[in-house]
Amino acid sequence: MKYVKTRKEQEFKEKFEGKYYFNSQRVKSKSELLICYFLEANRVQFQYEPLMDIDGEIRPDFVLSDGKGNYVILEHFGMDDKEYTRKKDEKIKKYKMLCENHHNFFCKYTDEDDMYNLKDRLGKKLNETPLKQALWK
Repeated sequence: MKYVKTRKEQEFKEKFEGKYYFNSQRVKSKSELLICYFLEANRVQFQYEPLMDIDGEIRPDFVLSDGKGNYVILEHFGMDDKEYTRKKDEKIKKYKMLCENHHNFFCKYTDEDDMYNLKDRLGKKLNETPLKQALWK
């Protein structure tokens, strides 16, 4: 797995940048903005939408790091229509394959229901990874 930085990175940002800002970086949705604030409040290192090569190029919403070589891909699924669900299933399949082949990668997912209580719901999901914390803010 490697991070890919190409012209595609710039083209993607120009086409899909959101209208919300977190630390001068645009994010696509209010839910992703809330996740950014949650991660920052809990001092979790993360990258937002890095371009990765996982059986082809893919761009997870967040890649979190424990600073010790372990990574958590956090994908937020905020919609529920037929085409979106198809793409969601493809992403999950790629992420599962990544985690099976690289034991320092973990994948977790959120949806709109999780946004109502990130402390408990996302905190519980992250506690199943090396990012485990006793208390989440």
